[in-house]
Amino acid sequence: MRHFAASQFVRKDKDQEGMQKLASEVGYRLDAKRHVAILYRVNHLPGNWKKTDYELYYFTVENVFCELLGEKNCCISYINFQKSLCLLVGICESPYDAEWIRSLLKKTIEVCDPEGDLGTTAVIGGFYTEANQLYDSYIEAFALERKRCFYEHSGVFYVEDATEEQQENGYLLQNDDFIQRLVAAMRQNQRSLVKEMLRTFADSLALLQPSREQFLLQINQVSSALLDFAMEYGVTETVEKNSKLFSSDYIEISSVSEIQTELIRYGEQILQQVHLSKNSSNSAIVRRTKEYIKAHYQDDELCLEQIADALDVNLQYMCFLFKKQTDTTIGAYILQTRMEMAGRLFQRTNYNVTEVAQRVGFFDVSYFSKCFKKYFGVSPKQYQNVSSNYLKTT
Repeated sequence: MRHFAASQFVRKDKDQEGMQKLASEVGYRLDAKRHVAILYRVNHLPGNWKKTDYELYYFTVENVFCELLGEKNCCISYINFQKSLCLLVGICESPYDAEWIRSLLKKTIEVCDPEGDLGTTAVIGGFYTEANQLYDSYIEAFALERKRCFYEHSGVFYVEDATEEQQENGYLLQNDDFIQRLVAAMRQNQRSLVKEMLRTFADSLALLQPSREQFLLQINQVSSALLDFAMEYGVTETVEKNSKLFSSDYIEISSVSEIQTELIRYGEQILQQVHLSKNSSNSAIVRRTKEYIKAHYQDDELCLEQIADALDVNLQYMCFLFKKQTDTTIGAYILQTRMEMAGRLFQRTNYNVTEVAQRVGFFDVSYFSKCFKKYFGVSPKQYQNVSSNYLKTT
């Protein structure tokens, strides 16, 4: 009943008559001098804790806090949907200020979390003279708790301590220049630099501590730039479309360090997929270049421009890739292909030198002979004689 009453007292549309009845049943004094809502949250729940475990822990917290509060004051509580213990306090005697409540909460934390392993955050809402204003106190505490937990702050906080943070919008980072430098580093596949840039960006933003919404807005701008980069290179099918950064459920429950880790992971994944895609695409260009040469080596007008046009690729880029992956130039590969085919023709046919030269793309027979001798170490005629004798003996 006490838990139900507490959950009803922080409703905006509460029934006044019902509230009075509940208050009398659970022993909450509506005539208290001051009313305040407090949110007490454990940020690092042990992995083996179940729902009943943290409910029992919060029951202990409430008992300790109420004992420190004293019998002349009243307190009821419930656990909200964010797994925070909501303490509603009615203070009937002095002192009824934030420093006194803060000291009680610090003592409670010392008793219930002596080692600090649970990472406790306690937030005190505003103090009001009317019990029906507990909703306002709760909303104030809830907003501040979300920000403190998002930035992973432990300790006891009071809403009025955060008034100086209202000017936060003036301190936001300028993302445009950062995004340009980030994309430039990604185009150069500088993975270590990209990782460090993303980490520094999140750290700098966390240091400014804007509102949770403003923080996420800036993170979204950067993650969207990463997604645009992935789309530019056509890897959106292989990069997780449902990245956690674009999931409202994940964003809702995550802390700043978790979002930073996911941002870096997302950037690294995109770079990896783009690199794999580039290698695959580049290998395809080299393979198609070789196939085109083997199909058209007989054309005496075969040239680099013709190949690039046929493959619909940039001429310089095609030459660069071919040299990088084969350690030879396209011109050298064309000559190699023609020489190898000329050698086969001499071995398998009775064609003379002129006929062979023309069949492998040489209009000038003397130039063909010069190239052939340089490649095989003997003249076409000598090579033909050796091949002819070999065929006769076998």
